Amino acid sequence: MGDFNAHDQYLNCSTNRPKGNQLLKFANRIYLNTIAHTNPSTFGYNSTSIIDFLPIKNFLVPIYISSLSELNSDQNPVEVSFKYNYILPPEIVTLILIGHFLLIFSSFTNH
Repeated sequence: MGDFNAHDQYLNCSTNRPKGNQLLKFANRIYLNTIAHTNPSTFGYNSTSIIDFLPIKNFLVPIYISSLSELNSDQNPVEVSFKYNYILPPEIVTLILIGHFLLIFSSFTNH
């Protein structure tokens, strides 16, 4: 997550710039997704743009992004939160000694 200052219309920016094009090509090459808040995170004299985004890959947990407009600045901070709504079951470890070998089995139990 960060201020990549990489403008591309695919990222909901008003213009395309070389850094944005390079970043998008790189992300496509390694199958990254990019997510960003729908509100602009930077404010110029004649434009607004989204330049803060999060590159992700194979992320299965819900992600929430918010743009914090409480600060008086030309750039809004962006907050990212992850919601984990699951609990791992307790782990059971079984030790078996066979001759000089110690076998360790680890498994999870179902409730």
